Amino acid sequence: VRGHKQPIADAEAFGDDKLSDEQEYERDYLVAVAKGQLFWIDPEGADQLHTNPAAYLGLLDPSVYITVPYAPRDQRLKAYIKFLQNIPRAAEQMRTNIRTPMPISFVDYAAKAFGGFVEYYPGDGMAAWKGVGTDEDQKALRAASDNAVKAMQETVKWVEGQRASAKPNFALGQAKFQRMLADTEMVTTPIGELERIGRADLESNKKLVKEACGRYAPGATILNCMHKMNADKPEGGPVEGARRQLPMLKQFIIDHDIVTIAGPEEAKVEESPPYNRQNSAYINIPGPYEKNLPSVYYISPPDPTWSKEAQAAYIPGKADLLFTSIHEVWPGHFLNFLHANRAKNMFGRVFVGYAFAEGWAHYTEEMMRQAGVGGGTDEIMVGQLSNGLLRELR
Repeated sequence: VRGHKQPIADAEAFGDDKLSDEQEYERDYLVAVAKGQLFWIDPEGADQLHTNPAAYLGLLDPSVYITVPYAPRDQRLKAYIKFLQNIPRAAEQMRTNIRTPMPISFVDYAAKAFGGFVEYYPGDGMAAWKGVGTDEDQKALRAASDNAVKAMQETVKWVEGQRASAKPNFALGQAKFQRMLADTEMVTTPIGELERIGRADLESNKKLVKEACGRYAPGATILNCMHKMNADKPEGGPVEGARRQLPMLKQFIIDHDIVTIAGPEEAKVEESPPYNRQNSAYINIPGPYEKNLPSVYYISPPDPTWSKEAQAAYIPGKADLLFTSIHEVWPGHFLNFLHANRAKNMFGRVFVGYAFAEGWAHYTEEMMRQAGVGGGTDEIMVGQLSNGLLRELR
């Protein structure tokens, strides 16, 4: 916390009279970013390092070593082994730091995530290094993987041990939520006004989906209309379906002159790893100082422990998936970051505001539907509105 407060004080010490307009903007940008990061770790804010195990997942995520070709494979293997060797200590420190009881939703999330590491380390985490390095490297890899798995098994057991005493409430409360908006996004609009705006948009989308379903599935309930849209599955599954959608979406942007495409980069589509399937879809985009590294749009498969019916229902319909691809890639997050990575201002490249990044991606779903993507059919409209309604209900 002290490490975040000092840069804020140092930056604010530069008065406007000493700075050009551009320097003043950069100072304010730095202060805003530091305040936003401070909120999440401040004991008087969200205090996530003491309350939420999910705050540690990024520290335990091995994907940078395995999926990002930032160096030769034998060099990355040695770094990965060192990473695995630190997992037991990091997990122990996390368990010490987290105060209990924690909300039941945190227990559910953490059990799935850490359980995913138990599956990943000896599975894809070993397969990625087949034939790489020396025999000593492979021996060290196996030993480090085994110890990392044990640490994650112990962590899952610890998390599950909190279930009986878990509390239901995870909310920040109104005062901290209002501070979160101010500190992380410089939004000072009162919560009541934000709720009014959100509910008005919810009502607008409910009206639109009722009209679209009346044409697409006459006489059916809204639920059955959604089921009809969801039953039109992408051939070969969602990963293959998304791979077919991306070139079409990019060409649609070009043909309709919707927004400038900042560079030649393309996004890959892959199945998300077991430890990161709480999110049905997400994208991993290289930072501004990384060169020639891939962006990967990840899509999560259904949980194999679910019933066959639940697994089938989880796989999105083509129209639903289309707007996830719009959100994550063209012209959503991926295109947003192509521009951000080329920003003139260094802070603009390194720090992208969450509300703008998510706001842009959500906005593009509706914008692309209104522009006629996918032929502008009622099925397409139901697919877009299913995504919009989901976010509003969240």
